[in-house]
Amino acid sequence: QALTEQTAELEWLFKVTSDLKGASDERSVVEGLLKSATERLGSGLGTLSVPDRRLSMEYESNPQHAQVLRQAWSQARPHLLSWSQRQRRPLVMNGAGRNGQSI
Repeated sequence: QALTEQTAELEWLFKVTSDLKGASDERSVVEGLLKSATERLGSGLGTLSVPDRRLSMEYESNPQHAQVLRQAWSQARPHLLSWSQRQRRPLVMNGAGRNGQSI
């Protein structure tokens, strides 16, 4: 990444952490992180699912596409969680490429 891109990422991270300092509880912090990450990635729907902790959250940044995306998530979710449990590692989708490629 170029220095300006790294600077922009750090500025975004500082803004997110300062915005979350006033959160009333841990759930609010996680919701804020999901919201910020979803918007930063330009995704229409962000989800977080941690079955062992009975944690499941969704954030829609684009209501126009949210219904279709939520429907796709509900169909894919059991398969993705099964894969994650078998592999014993988290599954991250819509992440940056290994070589720092843009999304």
